[in-house]
Amino acid sequence: MKKGFKSIGGVLASRGGRAGLSRSIGLASIATAWDEHMRGMFAAGSAVNSIREGVIHVSVDEPVWAQQMSMLGKEILEELGKHCDLVGVKDIRFMSFGSTRRPKHSKSRTRNRTDEWPVVRELDAVSLSGEDLAKFERMAKRLPRELRRALELHVKTEAIARLKNSKICPICGVWLPTESRYCQVCALRDEKRKTEQAISFLMESPVASDADIIEVSGLSDLDEEFVQETVAFVRRTAGKRLTDEAVKEKAASEGRDDRKAWSLLVAGVCASTGEPYDAVMSQGLGRYVPESVLEELGLSDM
Repeated sequence: MKKGFKSIGGVLASRGGRAGLSRSIGLASIATAWDEHMRGMFAAGSAVNSIREGVIHVSVDEPVWAQQMSMLGKEILEELGKHCDLVGVKDIRFMSFGSTRRPKHSKSRTRNRTDEWPVVRELDAVSLSGEDLAKFERMAKRLPRELRRALELHVKTEAIARLKNSKICPICGVWLPTESRYCQVCALRDEKRKTEQAISFLMESPVASDADIIEVSGLSDLDEEFVQETVAFVRRTAGKRLTDEAVKEKAASEGRDDRKAWSLLVAGVCASTGEPYDAVMSQGLGRYVPESVLEELGLSDM
């Protein structure tokens, strides 16, 4: 907004007795901007539900997507701010309940998308079996009951994507529709290519230092705060992906040889924490990995 000008909401808010109207106009403006510019970026249906105390509340009809969108709340809010006035807005939150119907005043757009993920009603028609069922049962044991439904939908989505001979997101590693390069969450990140390169490098060299990550991925010429946030994200993501690979390797080995799974788990710890190999070994995996996970993988005695 140009200097010296006030938003419509700001002008109305400054006049006595018009605060309610100001809030209504602000909500309508943001809801319309979300519907016209943001809703189509995600496979799940979503809509601005309310604005309370400077926080935009968005309803999402897919629990898995509500969680993923929450991880990139800052980036999503910045993108939304390009299309409407967000003066006074401090945060955005996503919830998997509430109405996701389009506002009556918004324009309906027809989108021809070839990369759309299945929705809940399609996933409910899928039955898990084999490795997918084992994965769900294994992970569900460690989750509170209210999160198991989200896990079920996530595992089914991955299973469907694999059957379509899809590829994975090079950043977070989730399975993708064939024509997408990144998942719809990672697609919102700035400097995606550099982030992708940093994660690939760290997974190959899990004991790399922050300086190594920055140099190899070309992050050094960017804003310092952004670089720090990106390196932290890269470490979390690479560590998680290596740990996931350890779990898959353990399942594939069927107990014959757990050394590769153990090595991947150690690599995941080094990548996520930045600790050198010797430090991780001297402290023991139990300091970094829950004992229940180690026992489940049969690695607690290694």
